[in-house]
Amino acid sequence: MSVRIMYLKSFNRMLKKLVKDPDAVKRMIEADIQYFVDQNPDTFQFPDSGTGIGNVWKLRVGKRQEYRAIYYVSSKINTIFFILIFAKQDQANLTQLQVKEIRSLIKQLKL
Repeated sequence: MSVRIMYLKSFNRMLKKLVKDPDAVKRMIEADIQYFVDQNPDTFQFPDSGTGIGNVWKLRVGKRQEYRAIYYVSSKINTIFFILIFAKQDQANLTQLQVKEIRSLIKQLKL
């Protein structure tokens, strides 16, 4: 199964503030997603854990899994939209404001 990965502007902005080499983090993300797809070709239920928002997931990223990447999965178009990323040490979970913004964004992304 072929999966397309899209990085939203919000994600790219946050990633550039977090790390010196954003492309290295994106390569880690893509490798993790590709590995999961290869192992589970019939599902769009991705790891690592849910966020309490439909089809929005949290992926642990980094050499020591120090970042949390939040993404939305659209199985209709086989696309994963990475929405935001934050350092685990700075923020344990999504804030209520972030949840509200993500829900609003998902309404716009639904195709």
